[in-house]
Amino acid sequence: MKKLNHSEDWNSIDKLIENQVRHMDKIQPSADFSTKVMDKIALAQHATATVYQPLISKKVWFLLFVLSSALVLFSLNTQSSEKVTWLAAANDFFSSIALPDFSFFHNKVVFNSIAIGCVMLLFQIFIISKKYQSKV
Repeated sequence: MKKLNHSEDWNSIDKLIENQVRHMDKIQPSADFSTKVMDKIALAQHATATVYQPLISKKVWFLLFVLSSALVLFSLNTQSSEKVTWLAAANDFFSSIALPDFSFFHNKVVFNSIAIGCVMLLFQIFIISKKYQSKV
């Protein structure tokens, strides 16, 4: 087989292909081709359509709002002289937890914030993965 280097060779090949394409029989689709295609598209759209469902429902948001509002109102209404037994017990419990001492965390608040943030992130990943695994 010879190497094609010249533009004349390429032009002759183009003319040959053009001639072959012109003499080919044109294939006509069936009369209901468009209807069949549109029916398949409609079925595919209905099969893959998912209804949006929020990760946290409106009921849960409402419950969180009510609980946080109650906590804020309770903390505003509580006088410093009053002794709240469950609050004191919770304070004693959380102050008794010994966290490991990391040299790069100089502030305990920073460490607690990062730890709580990591726990919340892992919880969200768990919930989202469960939600999307059920759809597969």
